[in-house]
Amino acid sequence: MEAAVISGAFIPLLLLFLLPGVSPYCYTGKAEVCNESMASVPAHNLVGEGIDITTLEWTGAYLVDTSLWHGPNGTCSLCRNPLQGGQLQRVPLPVVDWRVHSWCNRDLSSSVAESAVDVARAIASDVKNDWKLELGLPDESPVLALGGSQSRLAGYAYQKELQDKYTFIRHEVSCHLQHCIEVIRLPQHPPLTLHFSQALSLLPPSYDSAAYRPFLAMYGTHYISQAALGGRMRQLTAAQTCRAVLDELTASDIKECLASQFSLNLGLGSLSSNHECREGSSHWHKWHSQAAYMEHRTEVTGGHGHADLLFSTKQDAGVFSAWMESLKTNPGLVSYSLTPIHTLVEPDNPRREALKQAVKEYVVQRGRRRSCPHSCPEGGKTYSWDPCKCYCFGNPLTDSMCCSLKRGMARLKVRVLWAEDLWGDHMSATDAYVRFLFQGRQLQTGYIEEDNNPIWFKDLDFGPVMLPALPKMEMEVWDRDRIQESWLPAPLL
Repeated sequence: MEAAVISGAFIPLLLLFLLPGVSPYCYTGKAEVCNESMASVPAHNLVGEGIDITTLEWTGAYLVDTSLWHGPNGTCSLCRNPLQGGQLQRVPLPVVDWRVHSWCNRDLSSSVAESAVDVARAIASDVKNDWKLELGLPDESPVLALGGSQSRLAGYAYQKELQDKYTFIRHEVSCHLQHCIEVIRLPQHPPLTLHFSQALSLLPPSYDSAAYRPFLAMYGTHYISQAALGGRMRQLTAAQTCRAVLDELTASDIKECLASQFSLNLGLGSLSSNHECREGSSHWHKWHSQAAYMEHRTEVTGGHGHADLLFSTKQDAGVFSAWMESLKTNPGLVSYSLTPIHTLVEPDNPRREALKQAVKEYVVQRGRRRSCPHSCPEGGKTYSWDPCKCYCFGNPLTDSMCCSLKRGMARLKVRVLWAEDLWGDHMSATDAYVRFLFQGRQLQTGYIEEDNNPIWFKDLDFGPVMLPALPKMEMEVWDRDRIQESWLPAPLL
């Protein structure tokens, strides 16, 4: 990687942060030791890399030069990595803190989201600082997500939302801040890579979207200023909300049974204390029926191995243990702090403000809004705090989420519009009315006098009914007379 030119005034400030050693494992090495061939601390190059806050994916371009490691007189910061047998490793000059923790927490965390916006917000919780602060962006609302708005999992949830009402259940197992982790932090003013500095100098001083958008596509919106490394397995499950209600399963039921299955698939045994999730129970049969309709998306961060091996049906704990061991040499990002890239530009450079405007505009334009229903089901209303969420109250057909309570249950309403060319009387026009018969009940319209082309526009409400597989309804058209009513032929429906 090409070295950036750093002013003499900057070097002492950087060394003040860095030297002496940054942890009990680290010390300042002499030039003859530093010049020996040795590896750098694992994943040191992740910090300083550009990231797109809307996708939460790395750009592959480096903003901060982590190839620098020489200090004054050829000295450097050296650390013994206890996770790799005490191997001596170099710490890049821009890194001001490097620490290792000694044990791993395998706890499973779970959460339930009701929309793609909620999924995006949950994924963006990996960012541990307020990344919006220096951009002057507003706080996110229940119907708007900015961070993670275009992430793969949020995009998947959004596509499912377009099809039906879904509940999204997230499960994670992570080594976070405890074992297989190096915590790395950058100084306030890190050295920049040469290619980033050159690309920055080619930008126009004033904001022009045609020039700045390609720059953001290359370098991202933020850079990683602090990182906790390790490993994580994350699974997002999409469950059809109302199908679950019909199977008498709540979101909590699904989350708990999925947590048990998630753990079993990793070979860790069942973490569920709920006997209803175990095979053979009446609840399990409902759950098993529901599981056939669920879809999963899995992401594995850090380590070696693939998701299909880790989540195989063989339930081999050895595969999970091997993955855990591989985190020592190949950790990934499990949480991090982000800083907008415009802060890398000197305050007196007009490109700083232009770049800030470019990032702000880009993030807002790519924000994801919750897809709101055009209208709620009859009897349903929206929450004042969330105009995209319907709730139903006092409806015998639905629960509070406006889902049908039983298969085949519906509200039957027939709208009678008009008739043409009726003929019931020889001496006068027809006095017509319409009668509907369904499951032993009958409802009818009022009659319209002396009209062979009557117009009713009348709703006949049968209320809640259970529909059979082949429902049959009879419609009868009658001519009302003082002496005798006559039936006019009409079809079965």
